[in-house]
Amino acid sequence: MVRLDSVTAALFYIQKAYALNTLSGSVVCDLVFCLKKQEKQEAAESIIDRFLAADTIYAPAIAQKIGLCFDTKRYTEVIRWGALYKKLEGGSSNPYVPLLYS
Repeated sequence: MVRLDSVTAALFYIQKAYALNTLSGSVVCDLVFCLKKQEKQEAAESIIDRFLAADTIYAPAIAQKIGLCFDTKRYTEVIRWGALYKKLEGGSSNPYVPLLYS
């Protein structure tokens, strides 16, 4: 029997959920998280971009996009997505919002 690490196992089931509904924000965010853990940045970026083309107001997906852009040093995009995130979240107590503008 082959034993899978938790990220690999999670990715297997999240990919099945994604195949059923590519527009589920929580599934997309979970899938992107797992892909990032496995250092599959390009695949994660492609999935989040497809989702954000259809839904630009789901804040957790925007937060994932900010993280992907930051990881690849695309700071102009970080600021642009961060501004949208801040607008959507308003008075959010999320500690990362002030960091985006520091």
